[in-house]
Amino acid sequence: NFPTIDEEKLEFFQKRPFIDFFVELEGELGFLDLVKSLMSENFNLEIILPEKILLKDQITSVTIPSFEGDMTILKDHISLIAILRPGIIKIFGSKKAEYFVEEGAVEFSNNNLIILSSTILDVKELSRDQISKMIDDCKNQLNNKSGLDDKTNYVISHKVDVLSRINL
Repeated sequence: NFPTIDEEKLEFFQKRPFIDFFVELEGELGFLDLVKSLMSENFNLEIILPEKILLKDQITSVTIPSFEGDMTILKDHISLIAILRPGIIKIFGSKKAEYFVEEGAVEFSNNNLIILSSTILDVKELSRDQISKMIDDCKNQLNNKSGLDDKTNYVISHKVDVLSRINL
C-alpha cells in the first residue's frame, strides 16, 4: 500500500520518478502499476510540415482534435485515418508537449502515427499578442460572412473557441 508517513511517501516517490501525481486514497499502487505498464507502451510519432519534420519521437499517447471529436491514441490502436479540426494536440512521452493545429490529416497504422499539417504551432512558443491577433483575424472573417459556407463558419468559430482557452 501507499505509505502514510511523510518520510515514507518521499522515499516512495524517489524510487518511482515516473510518477508526477497521485490521487490520495484511490488505490495508488494499482493505478501506479497501470501507469507504469502504459509508460512502457511506446509507439512512433511524426509530425510533418510541408517544409520539415517538426517532431519525430517515441511516445506513450497522443490526443488529437478530429472532426469526429478528440481522440486519444495508445500503442496498438486500430488503424485509422482522420481529418483534424482546430484544436490542441497533446503529446505524452518522455516529455509532454502541446501544439495548436488548424487543420491536417492523421494516419495511424502498425504503431506509427503520422500527423500532416501546414499549420502547427508549439503552444509554449505562442504569445498572448499572437493569440489575440489570430482571434481578431477569425472574428473579422466571421463578421465578413460573404462566401462562408457552414463548414468554414464552424471551423473558424471553433478556432476562436480553442484559441480563447489557451492558458499561457
